[in-house]
Amino acid sequence: MIKFSKYTMVTYIVISILLIGCKSNHDTASSHSITYITKACFGKCPVYSFTLSSGGNASFTGHKNVNQTGNININIPKKTTVEIFNLYDQIDHTNKTYNANLRDFPEKLLIYDKDTIRIKGSKNVPQNLLNLIKKIETTVNIHILNN
Repeated sequence: MIKFSKYTMVTYIVISILLIGCKSNHDTASSHSITYITKACFGKCPVYSFTLSSGGNASFTGHKNVNQTGNININIPKKTTVEIFNLYDQIDHTNKTYNANLRDFPEKLLIYDKDTIRIKGSKNVPQNLLNLIKKIETTVNIHILNN
């Protein structure tokens, strides 16, 4: 068995703590976020923005036609967060705009880090992108708007 002096043991403990601290900083720096923004229409379309980090922290800002206006911060369950990010991974990232040229459909923006997809109407929007939008809207309705 190897014997260590007290000084050596303290040194190893300090180095271990520093390495653990470095790892957690790296994890924070590599976190990603998805932002979903709904814009106004001529009617009573909900207008809000919702940002979800890969760690489950979310912020919601209700603007119009929602029962929660202003800013709200909330933690989204890990299972739901993972499902949303997995759905994002399944979408086609080459097409950035889906526009059905319909007058009274609100524009929706989906932003992953700095990558933006614009959607107006549901015509020609791939099903996996519609699934992601539905999951985000359901998450907002359940955890924030209580619908």
